[in-house]
Amino acid sequence: MPDAFARGSGFHIADVEVEGRKILTDAEIAAALGYSPGQSLVFLDANAARERLMQNPLVLKATVRKLYPDKIAISVTEREPFALWQRGDKIAVIGQDGTVIEGVESGRFANLPLLVGQGADTAAKAILAALEPYADLRKDIYALVRVGDRRWNLRLTNGMDVKLPEHDTADAIAAFVKLDKSAQLKDRDITEVDMRRPGTATVRLSDEAAAALAAKAKEKDKAAGT
Repeated sequence: MPDAFARGSGFHIADVEVEGRKILTDAEIAAALGYSPGQSLVFLDANAARERLMQNPLVLKATVRKLYPDKIAISVTEREPFALWQRGDKIAVIGQDGTVIEGVESGRFANLPLLVGQGADTAAKAILAALEPYADLRKDIYALVRVGDRRWNLRLTNGMDVKLPEHDTADAIAAFVKLDKSAQLKDRDITEVDMRRPGTATVRLSDEAAAALAAKAKEKDKAAGT
């Protein structure tokens, strides 16, 4: 019973120190180490524990050291999830450089921005940086849709699409925010705001709003004719 003897000699694991962890859970760390509370430090295989830790898709680098008499020191560099990328009916977690972090459940990171379409993965960093100053707009965005791998549409939670130009995207976003502040566009019955022409915004009303506006104009014309 060597393990029991080692524990009795003061070599049981009493502390696990993890440096660099932001995302990994206690359960993931414990599973990688493969130890149970009170187990002897002597018989823990640090190399095997490191290999198991490296199998976690969120881990980029890791070291595992045994510090006698009773401590395990772990250092990890994590792959930081940056956004969710949807292609068809599949959603993947990606890093800042657009690399897919394989094997990570997307539901775990549901709070990340949702990108849709071909090329959205590699173009994400620039559009998210352009949106960074506008917290109120960001919270109203349901998804960022890449169009023709050239430009973006902002799909808002109210169903509105904001069409952005291929170039000068940051200027178009700033212009939309300013216009929305003055005209409360997001509170109106509008389905689309086209910001692709500098200095110009074109809006499209919902079918119901367009019909109501047409009926109102017809009534006005009728009244003017009488």
